[in-house]
Amino acid sequence: MLAHSLRQSRQMQKRGATQAASRIIALTNEISLLDGQNRQLRTRLETLESELEITTLAQRLLELRRENNEFHAASQRMWFRDRTLNAAHR
Repeated sequence: MLAHSLRQSRQMQKRGATQAASRIIALTNEISLLDGQNRQLRTRLETLESELEITTLAQRLLELRRENNEFHAASQRMWFRDRTLNAAHR
């Protein structure tokens, strides 16, 4: 009877150890999968941040280009006015 109880106890311990090892393997695989997904998401986020920076810079470039065109038009008006005034004084 005692030998039978010991055998059952060992079998239960082995079964428990096997189940625990299986659970550890499953969790390790899940961690590995999540690490890979995390790397992919981090790369995607970096790409999106970079695209946002590029978009922001492009918008700023358009603003500066518009301001430059306005400045150019104003300087041309001033040049023509200056020529007109010089011609009137002659």
